Amino acid sequence: MSNTITKSSRKTIVVITSDSSMRSYIQVILFQGIAQYVNEHNNFIVRQIPYQSINADTSFANCDGMLLFAGIHIGALTERLKATGLPIIDLSGEYEDDERIISADTDGYKMGALAAERLLRRGFTNFGIYGCSGRRFNGYLSDGFSATLEKSGYDSSIFLRPGTVLSTAEKKSHHKKLQKWVKQLPRHTAVFCHADTMARDLVNVCLKSGRDVPNDIAIMGTGNFIFDCSLSEITISTVDENLQGLGYAAMRIMAHLIDHPVKPRKRPVFRVPPLGVVERESTCVYPVNPPWLAKLLLMLDDNLKRNFTVPELAKIAGISQVTVQKAFKKAFGMSASKYMTSIKMREAKRLIGMKKFSLKEIASMLKFSSPTYFGYAYEAFYGHPPSADLRK
Repeated sequence: MSNTITKSSRKTIVVITSDSSMRSYIQVILFQGIAQYVNEHNNFIVRQIPYQSINADTSFANCDGMLLFAGIHIGALTERLKATGLPIIDLSGEYEDDERIISADTDGYKMGALAAERLLRRGFTNFGIYGCSGRRFNGYLSDGFSATLEKSGYDSSIFLRPGTVLSTAEKKSHHKKLQKWVKQLPRHTAVFCHADTMARDLVNVCLKSGRDVPNDIAIMGTGNFIFDCSLSEITISTVDENLQGLGYAAMRIMAHLIDHPVKPRKRPVFRVPPLGVVERESTCVYPVNPPWLAKLLLMLDDNLKRNFTVPELAKIAGISQVTVQKAFKKAFGMSASKYMTSIKMREAKRLIGMKKFSLKEIASMLKFSSPTYFGYAYEAFYGHPPSADLRK
């Protein structure tokens, strides 16, 4: 008997998008995650409908479920979609109070926390948030960032732009206020932005205001949208939102809902973990003294696959081993060896989170003598074996 799934037995999912061209970068990556799930399971047919095309004659009779893409605001159309009785998953987290719609989104709180953790490890003590009001997700970004800073005894200067579309006059006024804010920030301030587009905007404002990026103002965005991050005058560090993982998770939830229907009730948003921080030029600095230590730290970041010894670091810096150890202890509260272990362990955890490599491959990539030794080192650092994070 064949196990092949026939076309007639597949479930049909309608994806309601914000435009008919499907050129949106966000939508493209979400579709990659959806396609990955469909290709792996071969049990779905996916149709795309721009929400502008839906009218009174649009039929959902032959559909089994709906996905609403992030960034669309369909207003009164929502009631019509809910009236179909089909399972609906929204990929923006904005419908978390609606009993008939299940919300899924990237974990914005965790994204903010990851940004703060990375900037704290860089040695920053001055922080800012360049945010946008009006969306819950942005609130979670700020909350995660601020809460993580508070645990270390820091707070941040906040500049918010309106969440509405700005007129030409309003944009000019906004930029004047943003320039004023940027000029008053102390040197060595790290600013967390709610979006990569805002981070790129901030880079331009800083340069026009005479503030050096990253030496005066370090900037981190969110999303990892290549157009903004890589084509900015100074490439932008960011927290990867894991949109492909969100698309994949949405299909997995949909498959469960179709096989196991649930009654309408308020449910917490299904949070997909972000992939982690992607470092580029906009945070490529360590605001620490002496200057030789800052250069040494950047060199270590660029050579994670090498196993340096303290004597080698001393030789590179042209100073004594004792001076090296004292500098690391003062800046990070740990020995140089422990610091080098910590950055390698964080890279190992990032690679595990990508779900693209085996533990053996990661051990080899980071130049551990064997997968077994890598496992021992990882468990000693994190308190659990790498296989535990691989299963998450």
